[in-house]
Amino acid sequence: MPSLVPSNPEDWVSVRTTLPVLPRSSSRPHVTTPRLVLRPFERSDLDALCTLRQQPEVMHWTTAGRVDLDREETADKLALFLPPNDTKTFNCAICLKETGELIGQGGVHAFEQPAGDAAAGPQLGWPEVGYMIRKEWWGKGIATEFLTAFLEMWSGLPGEGQAERKVTASSAGAIGPAPVVEEQLVAVIDASNAASQKILERCGFESFLSFKDVDMRARDRMIDLIAYRYSPNRGR
Repeated sequence: MPSLVPSNPEDWVSVRTTLPVLPRSSSRPHVTTPRLVLRPFERSDLDALCTLRQQPEVMHWTTAGRVDLDREETADKLALFLPPNDTKTFNCAICLKETGELIGQGGVHAFEQPAGDAAAGPQLGWPEVGYMIRKEWWGKGIATEFLTAFLEMWSGLPGEGQAERKVTASSAGAIGPAPVVEEQLVAVIDASNAASQKILERCGFESFLSFKDVDMRARDRMIDLIAYRYSPNRGR
């Protein structure tokens, strides 16, 4: 895989691509899998989200790298998924089908791209997917089951036609002024997270870039990251 630092402005290019229209949470269906229900978040999910975000093993792989400081910090995180912010992300509460218990969250946590500075939006310019599962459910195939269902949900969202977007040159794979490129959904993970690498590859993602960036858990050091991409094939 090539190696570069995506946040370098000279590595950003303008492309034309398809993107989904994110629906309000009130119109999102509940999606069932053999063991799970994926549904929009509700204000009543705060206690369960606190439980998830107080597990050090889970939070180690997040940008913060630590558990939430208090209930208020978790409430702020939950607010990102609730109206009026529900059309800026596409996250699901991951619940057990048998009991309804919330055991995780997952979906596109970085979608919007601010005008002007592309690097201020999603890390590679494309919508970015991630997930968190409570540690007692690790190793049981829950993440793969979630991601498989989520990719089907994401690919089924209505598109808005071709739109211009700034993305990293490494992901575009095209040259020329505003070329038309295939839509991508990306995931950026710690290179040491072998379990997530296997899950992404099992679900059809391909790795295309390795790079170093500032470790947000300790800003005085760098971290090795791997970027994966997936093509939703929207509208086909």
